Amino acid sequence: MTLLKTCLISFFAMIALTATAATPPTLNDIDRFSFVNMQNDTTISVSFTSAGCFHYESGVMTFTPETVAYGDETKTVGFEDMAGVDKYLRNLAHKQGQLGGCTSSTTLTLTLNRDGQAVGQKTLRDDFCFREDGMVSPDSLRYRLFEQEEAEQLSLIKK
Repeated sequence: MTLLKTCLISFFAMIALTATAATPPTLNDIDRFSFVNMQNDTTISVSFTSAGCFHYESGVMTFTPETVAYGDETKTVGFEDMAGVDKYLRNLAHKQGQLGGCTSSTTLTLTLNRDGQAVGQKTLRDDFCFREDGMVSPDSLRYRLFEQEEAEQLSLIKK
C-alpha cells in the first residue's frame, strides 16, 4: 500500500511541476509576459480606441511572434519594436489608476489567444503624454508600419 501511495504522490507531483513549468505567463502577469518571447501558438489582439480634442480612431492589431496585422495588411515586426511594446505596456500597467493629464486618451484591450482560443484579457488606459526611450506604443507602431508611407505619398501628391 505504501509503495502505491508513494508512486501516486510522485506521479501527481510530476504532473503539477510539468504543468507549472510548461504554462507560459498570462496577460495578468504583465511583468513576466513578453511580446518578444511569444510562443508560435500565441497571438495577441490589441483593440484600441483613441480620442482627443481633434481625433477619434479605433481598430484592432493582431500580433504573432514575428508579425503584426492591421486591416488587411500584415507586416514583419523586429525584435526592437516588440521589446519596445513590452516596455511600453509594462510601464503603462504600473501607472493604472494614476492621473495622466493628457487631453488625448487611448484604451487598449489586449486579448491573449493560444491555439485560436482566448485565454486572457487585460484593459489598459493611456492618458499620459510621454514616452521613455525605447518605448513603442501599439498606436505609434501602427502609424509607422501601416500609415506613414501612405501619408507621405499623399503629401507629395498635394505639392
